[in-house]
Amino acid sequence: MQLFSTYPKDSLFFGFFFFFCTFLVQFPFYCPVFSQSVSPISKDYLVELQKNKKANITVHLVDNPNKKIENKHTFLKVNYKSALTFDFSPMKIKRESQKKLYGNYVKAGIGNFQNSYAEAFFNTRRSEKQSYGVYLKHTNLREGAIDARNSADAQNKLVFSFQSFSKKGVFTGKVGLQQQQWHFYGYQRTDPIPAAKDIQQDFITFEGQIGYTNKLEASKNYHDIGLFYHYWADRYAAKEQEIGGEFSKKINFNVNNKLFFKANVSSSMRSDEVGSIQRNLLNTELYHQINYSKLYLQIGLRAALHNDTLKEMEKAFLYPKLYLSFSLFKNKLDVFLQLDGGMQKRLMRDMVSENPYLVANTPLLHTNKTWESSLGFRTKLANGINWQASASYGFYQYLYFFMNSSTFPSKFFVQYETAITPVSTFISEFSASFGKFRAKLCTELQKYELKTLQSAWHRPLVKNTLSVGYSIEKFAINVDIYHLEGIKAFDVISSQQKDLQPITDVNMKIDYQFSPMWSVFAKGSNLLSQQYQRFLYYDARTAQVMAGASLTF
Repeated sequence: MQLFSTYPKDSLFFGFFFFFCTFLVQFPFYCPVFSQSVSPISKDYLVELQKNKKANITVHLVDNPNKKIENKHTFLKVNYKSALTFDFSPMKIKRESQKKLYGNYVKAGIGNFQNSYAEAFFNTRRSEKQSYGVYLKHTNLREGAIDARNSADAQNKLVFSFQSFSKKGVFTGKVGLQQQQWHFYGYQRTDPIPAAKDIQQDFITFEGQIGYTNKLEASKNYHDIGLFYHYWADRYAAKEQEIGGEFSKKINFNVNNKLFFKANVSSSMRSDEVGSIQRNLLNTELYHQINYSKLYLQIGLRAALHNDTLKEMEKAFLYPKLYLSFSLFKNKLDVFLQLDGGMQKRLMRDMVSENPYLVANTPLLHTNKTWESSLGFRTKLANGINWQASASYGFYQYLYFFMNSSTFPSKFFVQYETAITPVSTFISEFSASFGKFRAKLCTELQKYELKTLQSAWHRPLVKNTLSVGYSIEKFAINVDIYHLEGIKAFDVISSQQKDLQPITDVNMKIDYQFSPMWSVFAKGSNLLSQQYQRFLYYDARTAQVMAGASLTF
C-alpha cells in the first residue's frame, strides 16, 4: 500500500481540494481515539495498547516504498547590473572624549637632620613620533650622626631622555649629570674635630647615551645598537673617562628557534696622583635558544678580551653558557640548571657608589668569574603566591673587599683575593599578591673560601629584604625591611678582627591622594633607631622622618 500520493504540477489545485475533502470525511473516525478506549481501524498501522497507565505504542510500517523521486530545479536569472538604491544614513559611533593625561609631577618634603628633598619629572604627552622627558632630584641632609655637618651628605641629579619612533625602528638617547657630596667622618673621637670642608668629598658624573632598535623584538631580524660616554671625577685628582658601545642581534628562525649574539666593548682612561692608565675590555656571547613544549634551552659560549692593571693576568678567556628549564606537574613547577661565566667590569664610578669613602689612587681589577653552576626551581604555590629558589657554586678570581687604611682609618682601600676562590650562594625569593596587597621576601646567603685573605671584609654573608605594600581607596602604605649580618672588619686601631652588629633597617611610607592631582606623603627611615655601622667607624643616622606633598599635572 502506498502511504502518500504525488500530483502533477499542473493539478496542484485539484490535489489540495481532494486532500481537504478527505480530511473532512475521515475526521469523525480519528477523534474517538483520544476519547474512547477502542482499537484503530486503519489497516496501515498496528497499534498495541498495554494495560499499564502509560501506553506503550509500537508502530509498524506496513509499506515502505523505494520509489526514486526525481527533483527538478528551476533557476531564476538575476541581473546583478541593476541599479539598487538604498535610502538610509549610516550609523555613527559617538567618539568618547580622551581622558586627561598626567605626564608631569613635582614632589617636595622636609624632615629632621635638616633634610630637604625635591623631585620633578616632565614628559611630553600623546605623541606617535617622539617622547621627551626631564628628571630632576635634590636631597640634602645637612646633619648626620656624628658632629652635625661633618657627617652631612647631598645629591643633585639632572637627566634628559628622548625617544623617536618610526616605521623602521626606535631611536633613543639620554644625557645625565649628577653631583654627590660626602664627608670622611669616621675619624677617632679622641682626635681634634676637623672642619667639614677639610673632610669633604665630591663626585661629579656625566653620562651620554644614544641607541637604535630596529622594528619590533618579534621581527625576524632584530638588532639593538648603542654608544655611551661616561665621565667621573672626585674633589681631588682622580678622573675617569669611558667610551664604548653595545650591540645585540637576534635571528628568529621560527617562534621556538632563535639565535642571539651580544657584544660589549669598553675603553676607559683613568688618572690620579700617581699617573694614568688605559683599560680595555671586550665581552661577547653567542648562544642558541630553543623553546619546545615544556623545554627551554639556551646553549652557547662567552668570550672576554682585556688588558687590565696586572700584567701577569691572562688577556683572553672563554666561558660556557648553558641554561636549561623544564616544566613539570602541568606547568606548575619549573626546574632549571645554569652554567656560565664571564668578566665583570669594575670602574671607579661603580666602586664609589658602593663605598664612597675610598682612599686616593685605588687600584682596580676586573672580577673574573671562571665558571658557576646553579640549580633551582620556580613554582606557583597558589593563586598569587610564587616561590623561586636556587643554589649555586662557582669560582671567582680577583674578588674585591673593603678594608680600613692603617694610615687614614676613616678611609678604605680595595683589597683583592688574587687566588681563585670558591663561592657558594643560596637565593630564595617569595612573592604574594592579592588584590591591593603585595609582598616580597628575598634571602641571599653567601660563603667565601678565601685563600690569602683572613675574611671577606665588609661583605655581608646574610641579606634579607622584605617589601610589603597595601592600597585602599586613597591610601597607599609601603613597608621595606632590610637585614644584613655576618659583616666582618679589621680594626686597624686594635689590630684585631671585629664582627659588626647585625643591621635591621625598617622604612615606611604612607601616601594619601586628595585628587588626581594632589597628594601628601609621610615616610620614615631606620624606624628602629638603630645606630649601626655598615662600614667600620661610620655610625648611621638614627630614625629619620619626612613629610611633604606632590602635584601631578
